[in-house]
Amino acid sequence: MKRILIMAIIACMILLPYHTVLAENVTMSQESAFKAAVLIEAKTGTRLWEKNADEGLAVAGLCKLPAILTLAQSMDDGTLSSSATIRVSQRAASVSGPTAFLEASEDIDAAALMKAAVMISAGDAITALGETAYGSESVFCANINVTLQQLGVSSTLTDSLGSTARFSAYELALLGMAAADSGTFSKYSALYLDEIVHTGERKTELVNANRLLNNYAGCAGLLTGSSQTDGYCGVFSASRNGTTFIAVIIGAESAAIRTAAATELLDYGFANFRLMTLAQEGEVFAAELAVRDGDLKSVNLVAANRVDEVVHTQDGALTKRVNAPEHLEAPFDTNTVLGSVDFLDSSGNEVLSIPLYASSAVRAFG
Repeated sequence: MKRILIMAIIACMILLPYHTVLAENVTMSQESAFKAAVLIEAKTGTRLWEKNADEGLAVAGLCKLPAILTLAQSMDDGTLSSSATIRVSQRAASVSGPTAFLEASEDIDAAALMKAAVMISAGDAITALGETAYGSESVFCANINVTLQQLGVSSTLTDSLGSTARFSAYELALLGMAAADSGTFSKYSALYLDEIVHTGERKTELVNANRLLNNYAGCAGLLTGSSQTDGYCGVFSASRNGTTFIAVIIGAESAAIRTAAATELLDYGFANFRLMTLAQEGEVFAAELAVRDGDLKSVNLVAANRVDEVVHTQDGALTKRVNAPEHLEAPFDTNTVLGSVDFLDSSGNEVLSIPLYASSAVRAFG
């Protein structure tokens, strides 16, 4: 039997689903050995565990993640061709830190440089790609800042390699979400051991510092970095059974602790949460609802958009409860909230409620 709702209440319903907060006060065994961390689900961005997740910190080599992501996205959309031949400038060849051992004036393909950028955060490869794709350091840096703004990251870089940048764990997780969604970035972040070939067949071996690639099922990257002052940092991504989690560690005391902490966070995610698609765009939840005084006799109530939600595994199979009036009064359009559907866990507790809309607009007679 359909439940009758007071129309005034329906009219006040919010237009977006209500997301429950899933982050819990759970102690991790390595918690005292790093400065900050966060675990999120990669599609919805739901926070599942955190420590100092909103504090801006120096993050060692992870400061290059915005530049690498910007380049990967430019290769995704064809702005930068992976087959382009890059002439390495003196400036690019002189960049210090992790390096692909590029030489000034050598020619090398963009795909090889992207591989070095993602696998080992090679500053010379990042610079050479940025100069070619954007023409200058200043334009490259401006585009990186656009990337940050689009992702909701408040930091602004003054140089493309982010030498003075500070990021929070959550901001790095947002960058990680975008990196995991980039075909170019994902192609190379999952590689543990590879090489690039220079002019004259000289080779540079690339060894990814992400040890989870070899020993954690479903791990696909994303980036690590370390320094004496900032400690060991990393953004890690792993997927299983349609659910992807991103774990960020900042300032771990050692590489081993960084790996162990990321492993524990990802294990916690897979053991306790799963991503569920609760509604598809246009999915019918109440069929042929009667309409009074309108140019249509009935309409369906549907979900406006696809809805994905992170739920506790302990919630069990979710059940649906549709809330709709016995009839509708014309006129109304497809943007008017006319009902809702609640998703309940095995104990009858509401996990999520989403609004429902008419499948067609209805005009009133006369």
